[in-house]
Amino acid sequence: MQQRSENLRFLPGYWAFPGGTESPSDADTARTFGELGASSVSLAETLAVTALRETAEELGVLCGVTHPGLLSESEWEGLCEGTMAFANLLQSRRETLCFSGIRNVGRWVGPHGEPAQFDTWFFALPYDESLPAKWKSVEVATAKWQNAAQFLQQERDGAARMVPPTLAMMEALASCSDVPSVMQHMYACDPTLPQLTWLSSQ
Repeated sequence: MQQRSENLRFLPGYWAFPGGTESPSDADTARTFGELGASSVSLAETLAVTALRETAEELGVLCGVTHPGLLSESEWEGLCEGTMAFANLLQSRRETLCFSGIRNVGRWVGPHGEPAQFDTWFFALPYDESLPAKWKSVEVATAKWQNAAQFLQQERDGAARMVPPTLAMMEALASCSDVPSVMQHMYACDPTLPQLTWLSSQ
C-alpha cells in the first residue's frame, strides 16, 4: 500500500494500492508477452498489464511474470524516466506474463449519477512480502506491506484514510484467511455492476 503525498491536490494523505492509467501500449504488451501467445487479448488482460506496469514503476517490483522480484536501479530509473518501455523490460529479462496466476477481484466506477471520473479494476496475485517496499515518486509519501486487518483498524481509528473502493477491497482481503482463499474466493465489486468474467477460458 502507498500513502499519497500531503502535497497532492487530489486525496492527499490517503492510502491506496499501486496503480494508474491504461497506456495505449498495454494491449500490445499483453498480446506479445502473454503465456498463451494469443493473437487477441481481453480487456481484463490489458488492464492486468496496466496494473503490473504501474506497480513496477511505482514500487520497483516486477510481479505477475515468470521470474518476479525487485528491479535493478537502472531498470527502475528507466521505467520512471520513460527511457525504457515496460515491454522492453520484459524482453530484456526474457519474461512471460502469467495471466493464469492473476485474478480480477473487483471493479468500481464513479461517482454515480455523474459523468464517470474513474473506472478502476483491482487484481490480486501471490507475492513474497519479505521483499522491501520502495518508492521513487514524489506523489508517494510512504509505502509498506501490512496485514489488511491492521489497515482496517487504523482506518477505524482515523489513522489511515481510504476511499470507499479501496476500503471495500481491504475488507474483502481481511475476510480471507490465506493467499489460496484470496485467489479462489475474494471478490468486491461496485454493486451497480454485473460480476465480471476474468478470462474467457474460465
